[in-house]
Amino acid sequence: MTRLLQGNLNRCALAQNLLHQRIFEDKIDICLICEQHLNIQDRTWFADKSGTAAIWIANTKNVTVDSSGCGPGYVWIKTPTAYIMSVYLSPNEGISVFRQKMANIEDIIDKFNQEVIVAGDFNAKSAKWGADFSDTRGNEVADFAARLDLIVLNTGNTTTFRRPGYQESILDITLATPRIANMIEDWTVSEEYSGSDHQYVTFSI
Repeated sequence: MTRLLQGNLNRCALAQNLLHQRIFEDKIDICLICEQHLNIQDRTWFADKSGTAAIWIANTKNVTVDSSGCGPGYVWIKTPTAYIMSVYLSPNEGISVFRQKMANIEDIIDKFNQEVIVAGDFNAKSAKWGADFSDTRGNEVADFAARLDLIVLNTGNTTTFRRPGYQESILDITLATPRIANMIEDWTVSEEYSGSDHQYVTFSI
């Protein structure tokens, strides 16, 4: 079994430091990270060029990386089981930039030749992953998932974004192709303190 954690660290040093403790306590093998505080200069750390999406192999004994790649707002690794991608799309970019980045991500995934897991903060709201309403970005992501035959793994309506003075929302989502989706268990929004304005999401393959 492989344990995965996804979360947005909000570029916070405390959040990135606390991540080490969460990895230890939850026996995490792979971290899918958005808005990291800094990139670790290590062969177990994979990041996009903008420094907003990363994948950290916390347990190299349990995870083998065959290849990797990245682009604006996304980074991916290939393991013997699946391609795994971390995504961050900023809320400060206009819809045309958002659509272009989504198109780039779709083109990459379309070339993958095995199962796929996509996790991250798309800054998109949709009833398909528990939000009260769907916005334009949410509809774009839902259409993207449908075209690639990706299943939304989010269950329930527990919020993942919680910043004082702002409305809580579900911004962190997990998508997967059907076969690997059937192998994923215990998808959960953690209530543990993260040091960020996002809660961690954990699940197992």
